Amino acid sequence: MKLPYNYAENLFLFYGNKVLTLRKSKNCEKMNLKECIKPVSYIQNNTADAMAFVTERREPVIITQDGNVKAVLLDMESYQSMKDAINMLRLLRLSERDVAAGNCRPAEKVFANLKSKYGIND
Repeated sequence: MKLPYNYAENLFLFYGNKVLTLRKSKNCEKMNLKECIKPVSYIQNNTADAMAFVTERREPVIITQDGNVKAVLLDMESYQSMKDAINMLRLLRLSERDVAAGNCRPAEKVFANLKSKYGIND
C-alpha cells in the first residue's frame, strides 16, 4: 500500500495500545540533499556529528561508498516509528486478504455477540 505524497496532514493508525501518527516531515520540503548524502569516509571521521544531525533534525543520512548508496543512518525514534508503521501495514494487508476471502462478519453481529456475551446493555 503506497500513500500518495499529498495525503492529509495527519493519518492516525491504531496499533495495539498505541496511536501512530504519520505526517509529512516539517523539514521535507526544506531538506538540502547535500547535507543528507555523505560518503562512508565522512561517517567514519565524523560519527558524532552525523549522529547529532539525524537526532536533531529527524532526517536520515544517506551513506555512499564508491558513489553508490549503501546504507541509511536514522535516529532511533524515527526507526521505531517506521517499524511500527510497517507492522501496521502488514496487519492491514492480512485483514484485506481475510475480507477478500470472506473470512469476516458484519460489525453489527460482532458487537451484538460481544454485548450478549458480556451482558452489556445500551
